[in-house]
Amino acid sequence: VGRLLFQGTSSRPGLRVLEDLHALGSEPIVEEQGDRTLFRMTVLAEHVRQALEIVADAVQHPSFDEAMLRQQIELLLQEERLRWDRPELFARDRAQALARGEPLPLERESALRALTREAVADFHRQQYRGERIVIALVGAVSTPDVVADVQRLFGDLPYTEAEAAPSPQARAPEEPRSEDTKAAAPVTQAGAPSAPSPSPLRYREDRGDLAPAILTFWHEVPDAISSSAQKGDWPLLLRLLAVVLAQGRASRVALGVREARRLAVEVWAEPVIEGQRGALFVQWRVDPTDRERVLLAHMEEVEKLRRLRLSPGEMQRARSLLERWWLERTLTYAGEAEQLALEEAVWGDFRRADRFVARLMEITAEQLRAFAERCLDIGQMALHEYLPRSISGPLEAAGIMARIAAQVPGVMERPIAPERVGQSPEVPAVPQGVRRAHEGEGEAVVFSLQPEPLRDFSVFEGPRAFVREDRSHPLLSIGLFFQGGRLQETATTAGLTELMLRAILCGTRGRLSLSAADVAMRLEQLGAEVALVNAPDFFGYVLTVLSRN
Repeated sequence: VGRLLFQGTSSRPGLRVLEDLHALGSEPIVEEQGDRTLFRMTVLAEHVRQALEIVADAVQHPSFDEAMLRQQIELLLQEERLRWDRPELFARDRAQALARGEPLPLERESALRALTREAVADFHRQQYRGERIVIALVGAVSTPDVVADVQRLFGDLPYTEAEAAPSPQARAPEEPRSEDTKAAAPVTQAGAPSAPSPSPLRYREDRGDLAPAILTFWHEVPDAISSSAQKGDWPLLLRLLAVVLAQGRASRVALGVREARRLAVEVWAEPVIEGQRGALFVQWRVDPTDRERVLLAHMEEVEKLRRLRLSPGEMQRARSLLERWWLERTLTYAGEAEQLALEEAVWGDFRRADRFVARLMEITAEQLRAFAERCLDIGQMALHEYLPRSISGPLEAAGIMARIAAQVPGVMERPIAPERVGQSPEVPAVPQGVRRAHEGEGEAVVFSLQPEPLRDFSVFEGPRAFVREDRSHPLLSIGLFFQGGRLQETATTAGLTELMLRAILCGTRGRLSLSAADVAMRLEQLGAEVALVNAPDFFGYVLTVLSRN
């Protein structure tokens, strides 16, 4: 439905909706997510009324042209096929389907093709209602005027919740599940006792032409957590857990695998938050010969997080990195509007967006450990391996489970007895600057939105330094660049610039003697990120950090 809303209305047939928006200098972005559809656009303030009129027409009066419906279904299926050509995305989709027992889009191809225009229109009538829609506008607008426009344009949307019961025609035809999908369904039931024997490991492998192996872990948030009295806290705990486990150069798995075990791997993590449902997604790209060591190392770090409370320094690192992520996300009008809409749609309180950092600072190490104990339980985990075809022999979940249980003592224990809960090794916190006072609703905060002119502080026969002050942003970026680089490399020195840039971040031996782990931890405790720049004729770094640090 989201794809078809901008493909014609009764008053704007064909691509007229898109053409009218383009004429205003706007490009609508549609994102379909697990439990919602986001429509986002940026437009000049003087055109906001015209843009709202076009969007209101598209949302309320789509034509759902039959030919366009068929075209969009084929386009959706083609996009899924292209997505599966990327092994990382293929593995992610497989892991999610394995964890939740859900069919993949390409596994319900015939059901999608069987959709009728009437079913799509009925779904639109049931879902696109006043109580289900949140509109957030951020920018240089007159609030009374824009509120009046929204009421005028969207005030006729149906609102009675009782009328919104889905009809049989709105349901897409279902296909029988494959044996693989049935086998992937979780074994545990919602009403199970608190300490049963763990569920069998949900495991699947696929073979492909890519040389590296891709290990994908999907840790599902238990329903009991997402539906508890403190259900509004779990998304923040999940984001913190992702940072601690596998985001950044000083994350647990980065230090435990790359630094301690000296394995060349890539790892990334992402919190998956879909309304009242969530998961922690962690993916590794490794040499096939190292995959078992990486698997066991991942489980060892997971078990430590379940049993050991983080030290103050590690909590400081996680909070600082998450604060920087939040600021980067909400410093644009589009980002702030999206977050306000999500908070209102999911939790019924858009003001939660203003309290994000305050809520973040209130989370304790024990709260995070208790959340990790349940979320990272092996019964909540699904594992998918994408392996090269050259790897011989079938793999079985029972064998993998046995190796994990032998290597990681206590992995089967749940719940963890209080006397077996401990403290992680001490990581000291570092001094930080003073956070700017919260600029919330109702406060008289006045500052110039225009940055200062660029100033030259270059030193005679020294470095050239340029500074532009911009007090509207609580983030600071510093670029440090050197002339030369790859153009000066020869056949015998190829790659030397990149190697040097990486090696510089692996420790110091000057006034402060720091290891690679020390450098990574201290930078991230300050909320800093260092990006490498390796252009043909210059190289260097870009440091982004919380401005107070």
